[in-house]
Amino acid sequence: MQKRITIKQAVILAQQGDKDAMIALLKKYRPLLAKAIGKSIAKGIEAEDLESIFILKMISMLQSIDVSKLN
Repeated sequence: MQKRITIKQAVILAQQGDKDAMIALLKKYRPLLAKAIGKSIAKGIEAEDLESIFILKMISMLQSIDVSKLN
């Protein structure tokens, strides 16, 4: 049985090192990543390793979110 949690709870768990929470957040925002990759390719940026770069950037951004500002 899967437990439903809020985005804020998922971010807090991810910041505390919960890999499942981090994966859930990455999956939730994967369409956004795909859109950014598509735009980058359209602008002529090499597609090679773009997904890895965007995922690493998103992980970095999730770690720096001030959860006190989330609903």
